Amino acid sequence: METESYVNPYRLKKTSVYFKEKREKQVINLNNKESFYPKRTLCIKVPRVEDALIVPGTIALSFDMKIILPENDSKTALHVFPVNNLAASIIFRYIVNVGTQTVFDLDKAYLYIVYKDMWLSKKSRKNAVFKGIQNISLRKRRVKRFNPDGKEIDDTITSGFVVNVDEKILIDVYKNRYIIPLDFKAILNYMPLLSDLEVNFKLTISEIKYVLNYPDAAKRPSFRIKKLKLEYETVRDKQLQQEISNALTAGVQFFFDRVYYYDRVFNVKKEDKEFSATISDVARKSSKGLLLIFEDDFEKRRRNLDRFINQRIKETKICMGGEVAK
Repeated sequence: METESYVNPYRLKKTSVYFKEKREKQVINLNNKESFYPKRTLCIKVPRVEDALIVPGTIALSFDMKIILPENDSKTALHVFPVNNLAASIIFRYIVNVGTQTVFDLDKAYLYIVYKDMWLSKKSRKNAVFKGIQNISLRKRRVKRFNPDGKEIDDTITSGFVVNVDEKILIDVYKNRYIIPLDFKAILNYMPLLSDLEVNFKLTISEIKYVLNYPDAAKRPSFRIKKLKLEYETVRDKQLQQEISNALTAGVQFFFDRVYYYDRVFNVKKEDKEFSATISDVARKSSKGLLLIFEDDFEKRRRNLDRFINQRIKETKICMGGEVAK
């Protein structure tokens, strides 16, 4: 039986007719001379753009990945490479300040961000090579390695490593460059950023054990990130600028999830039939939910970020003040 494409023949597809402008790509060189290393904190200030608005979801930090080998050993160099999802793994602490107020502060951010990215669709993960979500072949090739004297190790050690045509294209395009999206939810989901809103990010770089995979023979390599650039897109629309300015002056409520890392480790064995976790001394007026992440033990040199244990919990009881919550 033939049917109409729409129930109402006069219905039109939804189109945006209010706000259409050409996006302009902006790139700011943050520091091309200095290298940033593990445990270092990056302070990133979102620029105040005159006569323009920053498009939500476009702010990102890009950088070159550089591995430092303790010995000039080209044989083991290929086996020293970043973990999967480098953009998430390299952030240990994630802080967002709006004006003088800290609105978001997440310790061990790599754990939450990596777990959250596991829920991305296959297509989204496949298109996230720039973020470092990639197979082991790309992880070995998309990085530069240097000896203790600062001399780059000859790339011929990787030239014989077999890659397919698609991987070769990705290597030629991205090389050893990666990007960290600064997609804080309150900025991403509400309105374009106006210059009146002062936003700062503080990112603490993770330790080596969270960032690199390497064999015993490599001893203790390290890494540096260089050529940092702040990237974002802008649009120009005076009417929208004025509306956002008026809204901020009158007062706007921004709703977002504040995520806190509860610094407790619960040792649970795979064969345990049940377990209990006591959570106390949490200075919060309210709580939206509780996320328990079960991570398998790993050696410092062989971290697998794609492995989270599914405990297949069938029943959960929450006790508050000695009483079971209903």
